[in-house]
Amino acid sequence: MIEKKIVLKKCLEILSEKLSEIRAALADLKESVENEDKSTAGDKHDTARAMIHLEQEKLAKQLNSIEEELNNAKRILSNSAFSTVQFGSLVETDLRQYLIGPALGVVKTENASFVAMSPAAPLAQQMLGKRVGDLVEFNGSSQSILTVI
Repeated sequence: MIEKKIVLKKCLEILSEKLSEIRAALADLKESVENEDKSTAGDKHDTARAMIHLEQEKLAKQLNSIEEELNNAKRILSNSAFSTVQFGSLVETDLRQYLIGPALGVVKTENASFVAMSPAAPLAQQMLGKRVGDLVEFNGSSQSILTVI
């Protein structure tokens, strides 16, 4: 079983990287808007500004989402252990390891891989409240919970 603190460190690293990328993209768009504002007025420039503003709105929503995921990930304590699967649990089954927390998909560390999924994910919903030894049925297959940390 991979250490929970390694899993959390990797998740925070990924989320911080995504946050930096989005902030850089927003800065680039801000610069683009300023350049468009200096350009000659006309339909072409109005359309370009509108497209840039739409992209800014999209990135702003992504930024808020990533910031929320990062805050949630920071709430997970690496030294906590649970008797049942819940937010912040690192769950090992006979098939794979899962972190119930930030929704990042498959994450690889140097020695292992795990699936970081939101508590709202369908598989996580099936796992919540389960204990070591319980079976989780999902998409026609079952997994046995081996450990919950």
